[in-house]
Amino acid sequence: MKIKAMICKEEYTIGRLQANQGETTRQQAYSDFLDCRTAVLQASKNVYQKVLGKAKGSDAKKAVKDYQVAFMTFLDGIDPQAEETKYAYALRPSALESKLSTAKQRLDLELE
Repeated sequence: MKIKAMICKEEYTIGRLQANQGETTRQQAYSDFLDCRTAVLQASKNVYQKVLGKAKGSDAKKAVKDYQVAFMTFLDGIDPQAEETKYAYALRPSALESKLSTAKQRLDLELE
C-alpha cells in the first residue's frame, strides 16, 4: 500500500509540474491525485480488514490499527498545505513516512 501511495504522490508532483508548464491544469492534476488517493484508500481498507481479522491478541490488533492510522495520515499528507513552502512540504511527508515505517516495523513484529 505504501508504494501505491508513493505513486500517487509522484504522479501528483508530475501533474503539478505539467500544470506549471501549461500542459494540464492544477485542477486536473488535483482531480487525478484524488482519484488515485481514493483507490489506494479503498484498497488499504480492504487489506486492513483482512489483516485485522487474522491478528491474534490485543497487541497485534492495536498494531494493525496504529499502522492503518499512520497510513491514512501519510496518504492525507501528500497534498501540500495552502501557503506551505517547498521546504516545509519536503519535510512533512518525510516525517509522516518515518512514522509509517515505524508503525510497519511494529506491525511486522506483532504479526510474527
